Amino acid sequence: MMSETCTPRKKSVRPASAPVSRRGLFRALLLALASLLAAPSLAAAGGGPENVFLVVNARSWASITVANHFIQARHIPLSNVFYLDWPGDLQTIDVKVFREQILKPALAAIRRRGLGTQIDYLVYSADFPYAVNLQSEMVGINLPQILSPVASITGVTYFYGPLLTLSPIAIGLENNHYFRKESASHGFRAWYGWSAGGKLQEAGGDQYLLSTMLAYTSGRGNSVREAVSALERSATADGTSPGGTIYFMRNNDIRSRVRHDGYTAAILDLLRVKVDGEELEGTIPVHKKDVQGAMIGAASFDWGNSASTILPGAICEHFTSYGGILAEGAGQTPLTDLIRYGAAGASGTVVEPYAIAAKFPSPMLQVHYAHGCSLAESYYQSVNGPYELLIVGDPLCRPWAKIPKISTTGPHAGETVKGTIQLEPSAETKGDAVDRYELFVDGPRSQIISQGQFFDLDTSAYPDGYHELRIVGIEGGPIESQGELILPLIFSNHGQTVELTADQTKARWGTPLKLTASTQQADRILLFHNSQIVGQISGSSGTTDIDPRVLGEGRLELRAFALGGNDAAHRALSSPLLLEVEPNPPLPPQQLAGIKPIAGLRLRGADDKIEVVQDTHPGDWLAKAGAVARKPYHLSAYFTVPREEIYQFQIEYTGELRLKVDDVELFHGDDAQTGWHYLPINLAKGIHRVEIDAVAGGTPQLQIRFGGPGATTVTGKHFQHMP
Repeated sequence: MMSETCTPRKKSVRPASAPVSRRGLFRALLLALASLLAAPSLAAAGGGPENVFLVVNARSWASITVANHFIQARHIPLSNVFYLDWPGDLQTIDVKVFREQILKPALAAIRRRGLGTQIDYLVYSADFPYAVNLQSEMVGINLPQILSPVASITGVTYFYGPLLTLSPIAIGLENNHYFRKESASHGFRAWYGWSAGGKLQEAGGDQYLLSTMLAYTSGRGNSVREAVSALERSATADGTSPGGTIYFMRNNDIRSRVRHDGYTAAILDLLRVKVDGEELEGTIPVHKKDVQGAMIGAASFDWGNSASTILPGAICEHFTSYGGILAEGAGQTPLTDLIRYGAAGASGTVVEPYAIAAKFPSPMLQVHYAHGCSLAESYYQSVNGPYELLIVGDPLCRPWAKIPKISTTGPHAGETVKGTIQLEPSAETKGDAVDRYELFVDGPRSQIISQGQFFDLDTSAYPDGYHELRIVGIEGGPIESQGELILPLIFSNHGQTVELTADQTKARWGTPLKLTASTQQADRILLFHNSQIVGQISGSSGTTDIDPRVLGEGRLELRAFALGGNDAAHRALSSPLLLEVEPNPPLPPQQLAGIKPIAGLRLRGADDKIEVVQDTHPGDWLAKAGAVARKPYHLSAYFTVPREEIYQFQIEYTGELRLKVDDVELFHGDDAQTGWHYLPINLAKGIHRVEIDAVAGGTPQLQIRFGGPGATTVTGKHFQHMP
């Protein structure tokens, strides 16, 4: 790291959390879940996977799938994954709803799992709202026109402290004290306190949580495939010191001009660390095959026609009014276009920001990144007033980090051990020397030692079976780059084992997956995907079926946890069961025998009257079209998809409803299943048919969206019926 550009690092270290054996049963379950069949050595820097808490929408296949790929690419400890059933809207929600139904449950889970002293990043997978309206808690507060009460989900999460205490302090242009006015880059820890001017305090100061969304796949969002591709590309960039160029675009648009004054200083700072930066006239780089980053100021652009290539790990973002407004129908180019073409991260405001530079990243964003900071660290150091800014992408990406390589004496990966084991870590580094090591067992941090000391771990305090140890070495410089060694071991102290097998290694949606588990003696065996219980077997052995849809898509791991008592001696953990979940084969297109459909959806009401519906957007469209309370109706339409892809319907309804595509049932539910539902379907290129058979609720209502990429309200523009 470039020490001459950085402020001194805070030297004090918080104590680790208490050992697993001293916690309650539920926490003990969670602590025992984290597992990875990983190579003995992996790497991270500037904060790592152990410092991330990932929130996943448990009812959304897209959210689970994006999370699956991020977990595998970034080696997120499985105890650091939180499944939250979010049934609400995906656009803008009230602050009270956000606080009580999303933020507080996530923070409570962090505390319950004993992760409170190690989490620096609170990250959201897909299918969460992108904006939060603070208006209901600002009675009597008159904001100037340039300050809106609407914030991004990542902005209000960053300012979680004021949000919990009902303080409006997050709204402002100079309220982020982690912001660095110059290029003095610094690593981030959630327990650090920052004072005005970006000074790190030994006591007191403001505290934050770094936050991004991994992806947005509704509205003007990306497809799941695009989101996954971007995340997997970014993971390959860590520590590579890439040789591309960071482009700073200059034009006469006010969106560009407000940042021009910072370009020269940023380019000079980049040159000091041997990273190429270049000013270009125009809207976006054209015919550039080496885009390692881009600072853009323009309302609209078309990257697809630029003939430029975004390299892995690049932060590309543009200064404009509506780049972060991802609801359907919004104008200007959304940030998701940059993710589509390969950016590791992009950002945009979720409400009209006016041409105020403090609400957007300064050009120093790219400098902090080039100093070795993570993507999330770089963003929040470069935005003075980030509450309106939505940041989407891989928070851990760090192409220029100097990552220490960690090794240790003691047992080898996969070895069976008992009693107390001793581990003495060491590190090789091209940056600052490692000055401390942290030991994590099954996710939570267990111990912290200084260079030259060793860890003593009493394995008898844990259940028998597979456990994952992580040794993280943290450099003593201001960036605090860190590397990790992942060391899977088998603990054997109590004579307990549990085996988990499946009837197939590749599972398909809709085809039950048969899981078998057995142990010596147990009251029950719980089956987990990350921290989520997906099945249960009574007694010491048995078989159960699960629907692979609940697992999302992609490569993942399942674990079995045998419970026979209230202490470690009567429990056991299985080794990870590796599984690949795939969608069903694509449905073939419909053949219409030369009949050409015409615009609109066909609605048949209870009296068999036919109505052609052109727009399902108004909340009362169904009643106006003729649906009658507690009476049946039938809605049908044809639609065309341009490529083979996994698409999704999103529905919210009253009454009872059954939805089919090409005669394949995707959903059947009633009033007890409230909120939004996400229905993935793999479709071949061509024409397909959707049918809904329903009984209307007391107030006939149906909201229906379709997409991939994104998901927008179904209308006659893209849905037709037979004449």
